[in-house]
Amino acid sequence: MTLDLDHPPLAPLLDRLHPRLRSLCAAAGKRALAMHSDEVTLAHLLEACMRDEECAAHALAEHVFADPETVAMELAALCPGLLVVGARAVLPFSTRAAQALHAARARAVDAGAHQVGAELLLAELGARLDPPLDFQPTVSPTGDGPGTLSARDPLFRGFSSASKQALVLANREAFAAGEPSISPARLVTALLTCDPELPPRVGLRAAQARARLAGATIDPTPPPARILEPSPQLETLLAQLPAGGGSLDLFEEAHARGGAPIQALLERHKLTPARIERARGGTEDALP
Repeated sequence: MTLDLDHPPLAPLLDRLHPRLRSLCAAAGKRALAMHSDEVTLAHLLEACMRDEECAAHALAEHVFADPETVAMELAALCPGLLVVGARAVLPFSTRAAQALHAARARAVDAGAHQVGAELLLAELGARLDPPLDFQPTVSPTGDGPGTLSARDPLFRGFSSASKQALVLANREAFAAGEPSISPARLVTALLTCDPELPPRVGLRAAQARARLAGATIDPTPPPARILEPSPQLETLLAQLPAGGGSLDLFEEAHARGGAPIQALLERHKLTPARIERARGGTEDALP
């Protein structure tokens, strides 16, 4: 389950638009789910367009010499969810990696720890590998004094410096390998690389972990099934599209009403209203 295409305000909107937009909304819902988002936003839908070669907006991007993959990556950076946004790499965490991140934080909070350390995170990640790597972490409690972790804080608040560096490194390595998400395997090797004190404590060097995990760096676990709803902004924008409107109309409306970050992105890649108008008639959305 992804975006609820039968969501009462959404269903009549999609019925009056080009059929391609319905399939694009479904694709956006799947991406939002993979990103661990709570709703499907305009950025998710625009990104779906850039990933669909049968979409007129994708063809326009190629026509103006904008790289659809680059545009999709920059749009992904604007999407809400659980992902790492780097200068040249944007990826969500895989299902098992996200579970490990939440479990490590919960375990640290329960222990009254000052931070989510690399050793604790390594243990939760290792337990989710197949076969698992068995680490027994030491969690140092600090009591209820200043700086103690709170369950109400954002997920990454209180992660140790090495843990945060590992998130960035794992993102970069997974992206370079063409992988769809940041897996526990990528995070394990990144943690062992970023924290020089970690390998002797757990008895495993980064090079050893890479050798053991070679060929198993992708987490194929699907995200938990959830029904997502469209964001209010997405509903409003779809309602503004003309009858039969397709992806070119969507991008034109996004340029006008999508907000400053999206407008700046579209301008940067020359996906402007003038270019869209010139493309009309020459390229159309394919029927799904």
